[in-house]
Amino acid sequence: MKRILLLICLSVMTLNLSAQRYGLGPRHEMRVGVGLLPMSDFHLEAFVIDRDCSAGGFYDRTHLYIGDIYKSPSISFSYTGRLARWFELGFVASYHSAFAHTYTRKGNVKEGHYADHYLHIMPTARFVWLRRDLVRMYSSVGLGITSVHVGCAKPTSTEVARRSAGMIFGFEIVGVGISVGRRVFGFAELGVASRGFFNVGVGCRLFSQKQKRNGEIY
Repeated sequence: MKRILLLICLSVMTLNLSAQRYGLGPRHEMRVGVGLLPMSDFHLEAFVIDRDCSAGGFYDRTHLYIGDIYKSPSISFSYTGRLARWFELGFVASYHSAFAHTYTRKGNVKEGHYADHYLHIMPTARFVWLRRDLVRMYSSVGLGITSVHVGCAKPTSTEVARRSAGMIFGFEIVGVGISVGRRVFGFAELGVASRGFFNVGVGCRLFSQKQKRNGEIY
């Protein structure tokens, strides 16, 4: 994980230095956001796989059921550097969780619970196709990794809580995004993303003294 993060940071810094050499910026941009309906693969199969094949294990599988699955909104932080008027490159990191309770089929008594925690880290490329004084519209794509942690898997009250972790691919495709503002701005995005199908938040753009003197704050 640390090596992957270091590689992402070095790649972004190298591209920013190249852009600076050719007079394309960079303009640094940072965002924090909240995403609704994040994509995740809640590990329901653990409910079956974790049960043993003994008579007692079979009884556990048949007398319990999993209730509604709830997902928290995602919380994200992103950074991008402008390489051209229409192209920006950066990364996004986000977190969300999913959880559910188990109930007895007889009496519907809450018996245990599951919880998954997701951390997404991925490089992103953003394509700005409308640029005005205060308004920008864009699309973006990203591909990276998702670290999944089953923080508490306790199907029955008599079992000890189990913890496990794994890695899966994460991705995002933002079909339409809009930001309104100059240095401090708000944004909204629609797409298919690990962060969520609908993302909103605030951000800020940082300019060098040379850019400010030259009026390059658009």
